[in-house]
Amino acid sequence: MAKIEGGLHGKPKGSVANITYSEARGRNGKITTARQKVDPANPQTSAQQDQRNKFTEAQNLVQRIGADIYQGDFNRAVSDLPGFQSLQKIFLDNIDASGVVSVPADINLGSLDHLPNLSMTLATSSPHISLSYDSGTGDLGTTSDVIVASAFKASLEGDGTRGYVESVGTKTRSDSPITLDMSEITSGDTVISMVYVRGKDSAEGLLSSAVFLSGTA
Repeated sequence: MAKIEGGLHGKPKGSVANITYSEARGRNGKITTARQKVDPANPQTSAQQDQRNKFTEAQNLVQRIGADIYQGDFNRAVSDLPGFQSLQKIFLDNIDASGVVSVPADINLGSLDHLPNLSMTLATSSPHISLSYDSGTGDLGTTSDVIVASAFKASLEGDGTRGYVESVGTKTRSDSPITLDMSEITSGDTVISMVYVRGKDSAEGLLSSAVFLSGTA
């Protein structure tokens, strides 16, 4: 309902019937405008619904990965976007409408050397993921550099959730192989891992590229 402020000859604000009143700045100061009230369209075409689903699943995945990873390490990593949006765009570009994630391209986070000969294997008995690599440090790295590893199932579970596990700040270049316990890995499951290195000691503040791997049990 529209309200008239300042008495009978005041300025109306709000809506009455299908007319909406508001203020705008004109050549001689503020003026009252009136326009037909229009409810915003909410089209439900198949393509638009698919895009909403992709956006939601990409957002859910970034939230699951968490601020400890995206907030600083992925800040400005993609198109000068903040960390959350950078990581979300990576997944949005690699997810379909049913929530299945394909392997993203590696993302350059910094100049630190990555883990040499990194590989991933999955085990269905005592379900876990194993990440193996050589212990070389490269030109800038140290043996104390910390491994950041996240792994998630490429497809959604039957209940709409997604299997996920991570290791942040507990393993170093000298700890190969890293084992991540992921419950209910069964034959045929595809898992995607994201692995990068945070520098320590003389490499403090440096990051390696984020490398994405895929494996099927």
